[in-house]
Amino acid sequence: MTQPYNPQQGGPYQQQPGQSTSQYPVVGGTAQYPVTGGFEPNYPATGPQPTPPKPRNKSVLVLAVVAVLLLAGAVTFGALYFVEKSDHQTTAEQLDSTRTDLSAAQKDAQTAHTDLTNTKTELENTKTQLTQANQDKEAAQNAQQASAKDKACAAAARKSLAAVARDDDAAAKAAIHEMVNAC
Repeated sequence: MTQPYNPQQGGPYQQQPGQSTSQYPVVGGTAQYPVTGGFEPNYPATGPQPTPPKPRNKSVLVLAVVAVLLLAGAVTFGALYFVEKSDHQTTAEQLDSTRTDLSAAQKDAQTAHTDLTNTKTELENTKTQLTQANQDKEAAQNAQQASAKDKACAAAARKSLAAVARDDDAAAKAAIHEMVNAC
């Protein structure tokens, strides 16, 4: 422990005889201080000495750091929660929109399937009608050919009857031969 300074005992800062420690000029052994209008001694202020800071408790410091980290984590997770909540809502709206579009597309597909089935039925009916028309055409052509053949046969038969009625044997034979070929 150090002892307070006693000028009678001397010390490392003891004043040497004839040497002034004042920053002001010394006249007649007395220091001359500047006058500023009032008494203001230029001495250092003496008051309560500042107490050295108390050492901090390490556990309190660790708990403060952990609390700050937990707060930062909570804020981060809170922000992420709200961002994800917004993203979830947007995704849910897109999903609903897509489901609506899918439902409309399914209805359109069902309508198109029904139209396709109806068109197939109409095509089959048209094919059946075409086949019937072709058969009718062929029958008409056959009837026309038969009619032409029958006309030729009837004409040859009339010719042969006319030749027989005239008693023309050569003409009757030729008419009968023509009638056989035609009929």
